[in-house]
Amino acid sequence: YGVDCDPNAACVDTPEGFQCVCQPGFADVSSSVSKMPGRKCVEVVNECTTGKADCSCNADCFDRDEGYECKCRPGFVDASPDTAKYPGRVCNRPKSPEHYGQTSRQ
Repeated sequence: YGVDCDPNAACVDTPEGFQCVCQPGFADVSSSVSKMPGRKCVEVVNECTTGKADCSCNADCFDRDEGYECKCRPGFVDASPDTAKYPGRVCNRPKSPEHYGQTSRQ
């Protein structure tokens, strides 16, 4: 019938026609969830708890429908190679003022 539901979605008859509904254990990440749900369903995997996330040990991991996000904890600076796409992979403590060319007096 030309139904374009994701393979991990069920096609449900409605009075208006049909609706695609992602199966349990899958999240709906379709481009237009409100108008055309169930077109793209991804398995719900919490990378933060399964050890699949590559966040710094000084970062917090946040599970998202599609993947995860890392964010450096307060008191740490994000020194990741690509902070726009992959933040929180390298989180360092900022250097103390003596490392800015100042000398400490004793």
